[in-house]
Amino acid sequence: KAAQLFTDVTKEHEAFRAIIALYLRGILKGYEDGSFKPNRSLSREEFVKINLGAACMDCTNMSEEAKILIDAKYSEDAFPDTNITPQLLYCVEKGKVEQIVSGYLGGEFEGFFLPKNAISRAEAVKVLLETAVNMGGAEELQASAYGGTDRPWFYNYILAAQAKHLFPENRFTELDHLSPDRFKEWFDLQIIGNGEFMTW
Repeated sequence: KAAQLFTDVTKEHEAFRAIIALYLRGILKGYEDGSFKPNRSLSREEFVKINLGAACMDCTNMSEEAKILIDAKYSEDAFPDTNITPQLLYCVEKGKVEQIVSGYLGGEFEGFFLPKNAISRAEAVKVLLETAVNMGGAEELQASAYGGTDRPWFYNYILAAQAKHLFPENRFTELDHLSPDRFKEWFDLQIIGNGEFMTW
């Protein structure tokens, strides 16, 4: 019988294939105790690292020349945060320079990245879609298309992700089965009524 790679990830786990694929590519790794902790929330800086790795950008192993170039560009509009994990610094810098991530739009921490905060699903969707745009793999998802709305900042990101079936299945029937137009109608009602989907 083959040994189990992680003590808490079996073949029956819904994300098993994705976890193994990213592990084999060196993008993910487990903990020293042999666990993976698949249900632990990811921080904003951790998600950026995984996202860039999945897009074939190893932001934790850059050449010194690449670091100098990124530092120069990043310093023009750097996040004010001082607590970015050193090993993930260039992941965050790369994400900022490529306009994949951004700081908070308002409130006490306006402009901050807050790297240790757990990333929300809406924030993760934004990172994924902006990465696709950045790589030229989603020409129709231009960043300008997300502006000019009185809806929440994530409104058009969620609509685009649903239309492209980026969400995991079997969470909400509406995500899986409604057409984009019907989903938009349903999503509008969720926003107005602060429905269950808004806190998912």
